[in-house]
Amino acid sequence: MSNKQGTNFGELSNEQLVARIRAGEKVAGNMEQLYSQVRRFIHSIAWKYRDSGELEDLEQEGYLALYPAIDGYDPVQGVKFLTYAEYHIRQRMCRYLQMNGSCLRLPVRCLEKVQRGISGSVVPSAGVWTGAVRI
Repeated sequence: MSNKQGTNFGELSNEQLVARIRAGEKVAGNMEQLYSQVRRFIHSIAWKYRDSGELEDLEQEGYLALYPAIDGYDPVQGVKFLTYAEYHIRQRMCRYLQMNGSCLRLPVRCLEKVQRGISGSVVPSAGVWTGAVRI
């Protein structure tokens, strides 16, 4: 997960790897090196969602989120790649949990409404719904 050039093993920074991947230079080898460098970062994000889904599935979604992050990354803006990719990784993991985290499949927009508490209200002391849930 090194972002500095000149490490002990001659690893390239994440930003340099992304530039090489976008240029089409040894895409498979550079992607493999990028995966190994960001593995712990993706694991740390997946660990936060471990109660909602399988850790391995969340990590796999994190790896898949690297593709749109690589496509949209612009090094001219001065942001580190992992800072930019974190949004894509979290979004992909959350979307995975929304799609596969329950036995009852609801549209994502409906789940977001319920999570925000827009529809219905809860009486804290009794713990019952005071209004009908409108989805």
